[in-house]
Amino acid sequence: MKKKTPHISKSKVEEPAVPGNLTTYSIRLAEPERELLSRALKAKGWTATHFIRQAALEKAAHIDNTSQFTEFDFDRLARRLAKQLCEAEPRFGNDESPESGLSDINALREAIPDLTGLYATTEPPPLTTSDVERLREAVQLGGAEFLRRVLDECDRLVVHQRRDLPPPIDPAQFA
Repeated sequence: MKKKTPHISKSKVEEPAVPGNLTTYSIRLAEPERELLSRALKAKGWTATHFIRQAALEKAAHIDNTSQFTEFDFDRLARRLAKQLCEAEPRFGNDESPESGLSDINALREAIPDLTGLYATTEPPPLTTSDVERLREAVQLGGAEFLRRVLDECDRLVVHQRRDLPPPIDPAQFA
């Protein structure tokens, strides 16, 4: 006897972003898939219809965006990030000189006449092969949600460079 898989149907009609002719799709989910979807719905507080519609359209937009040339050059950014993450670039420096951090030794020699105390570093080190595989696994498993976390971490690391942040509140002003 063939086991029936659960069927998710619309429990509530939601208006699409663009009114007009509508197309309805039906999906069948095995019990573990339905349970996963239910957990995600609960976490987001969304209806199944809204969640599935958003997920499908987001995925379609990602595929469409990255499978053709657009104003946003995904390939160029991917190459830049891969180079920055995986290719060692030596930096030369001297803790007492503001020119420290130059990657060109000749430019550093011009900027700093006395090269005593000079050191070279590749900090942070580039990703290893196993690091790249771990990154690939994280993207596969976490998708855009993982990449959002990476971007949040990038924001945290560079927040000190921002000039539009408000000053902290001095609690003494309330005493």
